Amino acid sequence: MDMEKAIVGYNALSTPSRVRILQALAKTGEEGMASGKLAKKLDVPQNTMSTQLMGLGLAGLVNQRREGRSVIYRVNFDAIRGLIDFLASDCGGGRLKVTVKTNA
Repeated sequence: MDMEKAIVGYNALSTPSRVRILQALAKTGEEGMASGKLAKKLDVPQNTMSTQLMGLGLAGLVNQRREGRSVIYRVNFDAIRGLIDFLASDCGGGRLKVTVKTNA
């Protein structure tokens, strides 16, 4: 991952609400969750949820797919691994060893 993409990714994670969204989506794995259901689960207004998901999507941290009238979001675990690898390898000078486990 290059520095530009890493900065965009870390910037997308700079708000507690976006981190909470990623945490909730990570628990759903590949199945993902509709934005409306996610908004209800996290008690966030739908328009706020849409804005936060757009920011995560632009950073490549979530993927989306349409199912009928719903948009289903899921975590892009490869992008998350890329951010972790960037920090561990590029910023850690090779001194950090990180293992990422997912249930996806």
